[in-house]
Amino acid sequence: MFKYSLLQKRRPDKTYFYGFDEIFAAAAALGADGGIGTTYNILGKLYVAIAQAVAQNDFNRARELQSISQDFIEPLLDVGVLPGMKAAFRAIGIECGATRPPMTLAAANGEARMAEVINRPAIRTWLASP
Repeated sequence: MFKYSLLQKRRPDKTYFYGFDEIFAAAAALGADGGIGTTYNILGKLYVAIAQAVAQNDFNRARELQSISQDFIEPLLDVGVLPGMKAAFRAIGIECGATRPPMTLAAANGEARMAEVINRPAIRTWLASP
């Protein structure tokens, strides 16, 4: 975050996006112009809400929303990000095929685990519509 803020300070004429979904609220608080992240594909509304909360100086809300993001990301990291995202999409009815080897689910129960995560009420609220 320090290097990111130094870059913004040294080149204020540039547009800056941030790419670590799990700490986007911190980047937004430092003035990120936006974010680029894997989980934005399924939880985009959540990240928009985080950015809005930061813009309104509602940092308690931003932390609460970032925590929801982290609740999705933690199991995603356990099962493998790309195959886990595809499993999450399948859980909401979007078939997007399998990842190429060697990118396979790192956990035998990866499909079921991501389906369980997707069905958590706090996550379900923020899902992109299929």
